[in-house]
Amino acid sequence: MDRLLAIAGGQPLRSNDWDFIQDATAETIAALVGGLMGTTGACIVKGLVITVGDGEIAVSEGVLFKDAELFYVPSVLFEDHGETWSLYLTPSTTTGETRTFKDSSTHNVYQYRRYAVGYAASIPGGSIPFPGSNLLGLITQHVLGYVPAIPTQYVKYRTVSYASSALDQVVTLIPAAGVGKVIKVISIAAKINPVTPLNVADQNLNLFYGTDNTEIGVGIFPTSFLEATGEYVYDMLPSSLAMYKNQPVSAQLSAEDAPTGIANIQFYCFYVVISM
Repeated sequence: MDRLLAIAGGQPLRSNDWDFIQDATAETIAALVGGLMGTTGACIVKGLVITVGDGEIAVSEGVLFKDAELFYVPSVLFEDHGETWSLYLTPSTTTGETRTFKDSSTHNVYQYRRYAVGYAASIPGGSIPFPGSNLLGLITQHVLGYVPAIPTQYVKYRTVSYASSALDQVVTLIPAAGVGKVIKVISIAAKINPVTPLNVADQNLNLFYGTDNTEIGVGIFPTSFLEATGEYVYDMLPSSLAMYKNQPVSAQLSAEDAPTGIANIQFYCFYVVISM
């Protein structure tokens, strides 16, 4: 970026020095945006999000890049006139801060340069169509493209659903991972939405390793969850426990008695497979 040199000793400053500073800043901004976008055309740097609904079109405030400059754009709300009308941006310039000069003349010394969102059947002269490019969206996609995703062999997710009538038998929530491998349960959430509320006669739903209800436990879904009268979501976080190699994670009602009532239970399982 070009710079104005500030030198001690009574350096004379002229009006074109301020032009030099503003031009140097504009050139830097243009190089940055042009390098990221691949073009020096108009693009949205921030905001200007369009929301359509209830017969209205709302555009949030934002920042527009155009002709190597950044412009603030105020928010606005329009009545929706359908697809035959278009959004556009129109330059808006006002002045302010009047000062008296040495020659006794007065002048405005501030210039406020913005763009305003318009909405009409045709785009008027001097305006530009609403740009579709979004700089922040492009940067986000670019940055995230360099962030490595979590390898699928680390955290795994599985969802499975069972009818309540099946829970007096052993059902599999997470299949065995293979020889020499252990399933470490991070959490298992479940959702019940009964057609008719269940009666499980004080049973819990036991979660355990293996295929036998007497095997080492992973955790429980309590009676209060199973007998919910409406939709109920419950998160089971396992406590410290021993783990079995080569075993699935299963579930079964604690007394192995069939419940009455009708419900479906959806299980959401998060876990890690550890090779021993």
